[in-house]
Formats: sequence, C-alpha cells, structure tokens
Amino acid sequence: MNTLLVDADDTLWENIVVFNDINRRYVSWLLPDRSVTDLQPELDALQVECIERWGYGRETFEKSLVEGVGRFTGRTATDTDRAFVAELVRPLQWDSLDVLDGVVEVLDALSERARLIMVTKGNLDEQRHKVDRSGLAGFFSAIEILETKSPIEYQRIITDHGLEIATTWMVGNSPRSDIAPALEVGLGAVFIPHAHTWSHEQVTVDPHPRLIELTSFRELTDRF
Repeated sequence: MNTLLVDADDTLWENIVVFNDINRRYVSWLLPDRSVTDLQPELDALQVECIERWGYGRETFEKSLVEGVGRFTGRTATDTDRAFVAELVRPLQWDSLDVLDGVVEVLDALSERARLIMVTKGNLDEQRHKVDRSGLAGFFSAIEILETKSPIEYQRIITDHGLEIATTWMVGNSPRSDIAPALEVGLGAVFIPHAHTWSHEQVTVDPHPRLIELTSFRELTDRF
C-alpha cells in the first residue's frame, strides 16, 4: 500500500489567493500610485524577514504590513494605520475556507487504497483551525503540523510513522517545501502546481525518477 503525505495550503484548500487579495488592497490604500505587481517582490521580501523573526501566522503577516508603512512611505505607522491593517487581515482568521475542486472526491477514493497523512506547516493553532474548518480530517490517519518543512522533518515523519520510503510520496504545490526536501530524503514527490504559488516557495527542481507532475488534484486517482 502506498502512503501519501499531502500538503494542505494551496493543495487541499485556497490560501495564497487570500494573501494576494490582502496585498492588493494594502497597496491600493498605502500607495495608490503603485501597482501590487510592481511592489510584490518588496512585499515578499519584507514578509520573509518577518517570518524569520516571528514564524508563520496571521500576527506575523499583520506586523509585516505595519512595518511596510514605514518602509514604503518613510513615515511612522499611526494607530489609524494599525487599525486599518488589522481589518485587512481579518480574512486570515479563516472563518471560511475554500476547499479546492475535486479534493473531497479524490481523498474519499484514495483513502480506500492508500494511507493518507496530512503534512502542513504554519502557526499550530491557525493550521488546526483550518483543518477543522475544511472538514477533511477524517480522510487522514494522521495530521502533521510543522513549523517548517525540511529534510530533517520528513525523516522524522518517516521514522515516527514507520513509513517505507519506496512506497511513500509527498503531494504538494511548493517546490521548496513539498518537493525538494522530500526527494532529498528518498521519498517520491507529486508536484501539483498552483497558479499563484508564493514566490518564496519557488525553487528549481531538477528532473528526478521519483518526481511526478500533475495538472490537477483529480489526477491523483489515475496514479495511485
């Protein structure tokens, strides 16, 4: 039996599009003469800096936008600015979650013939909330919520769950987090690109005998 380690954000449900919409509204408010496309590399760099200091999560993203007021305008953020940013990031409470097309049907089919383990990263409480809101937890024999996805963490998962490397595959949309480190420890990897994957998650992955690329989550049932 195959084991599929399945990413969550932007593989099972929409994530990056919510951040992109917040960034778009932020730029329209803060710098109406600039486009979010032009400013996106600077926003991404600032957000990565903040993640390195405080970890993933809504509070970190909010802090990055507040810091951006000073970085992009040269003025100190006011209480009004902070209140506006706090309202901007309200969708990151994830009161609603958009499960991607075909996910429920595919997980239902795969759960009959493969072992499924969700492997996601981010703020522990926020990711738990997303899992609960998704209604997908019942398809998985285990759920791993990591601070970061690395070869060390994948090796720990292999050991903790007694997985056979030859029959275990990581499924996800992120070359940096899902594909490259999984291949590094010998796992197979199934790359399902998302149209808007965050730039920080983009790295070059060389061709590999255990790398499969699909165009949609639905295609998993043709392979496993």
